[in-house]
Amino acid sequence: MPTRSGKVISDVLTLDYAGTVMCDGYRGYGQEQLPKATFCSCLIHIRRPFIELVKGLTLKNNSQATQAVKLLSRVFHKENNLRYKTPAEKKSSVAKTGQATVGCLLLLYRRDCLSDA
Repeated sequence: MPTRSGKVISDVLTLDYAGTVMCDGYRGYGQEQLPKATFCSCLIHIRRPFIELVKGLTLKNNSQATQAVKLLSRVFHKENNLRYKTPAEKKSSVAKTGQATVGCLLLLYRRDCLSDA
């Protein structure tokens, strides 16, 4: 039976693995099991905490959490409406859209940091 145990990733990849691991933020997978690896999350898992933040806000429209949700929603909407001829074409398009989105999220973050200074 499949399991999400942290032991599974250690069985599949060695301690020397220095590549990238895409996961959903599950605490069972992390630097303890793969100290040289770089961990990242997909955009859908990045969006979820922002959605939870927005649910708790009384003034939702101008919040940075709302801006992040809207930005990520546009990416998913665009992705769902695109048609690709080849896997390479899809990979290229997704990479461009993802880079632009992450750049916008960083701008939101930096603006927030600067306003707190």
